[in-house]
Amino acid sequence: MKKDYNLEIRQTGYGHWIVTTTHYGKDISCTTTNSKAIDDYNSEDGERDRGRLRKKNGYELLRLECIRANNK
Repeated sequence: MKKDYNLEIRQTGYGHWIVTTTHYGKDISCTTTNSKAIDDYNSEDGERDRGRLRKKNGYELLRLECIRANNK
């Protein structure tokens, strides 16, 4: 389990993770299979991919996925 940037990731099975974040003061969660975003988020600080910071890119993708999953 890793908690940074207000994002908590817990692996639940092969290729599946539960991502938890806070949105407007409320904890929200979703299940993801986006291994690329997980790898980016878990990368070293300062690593870049095509000019973008990998950690920041992973964070933004995972957080947006959780927000969208909880706004249905």
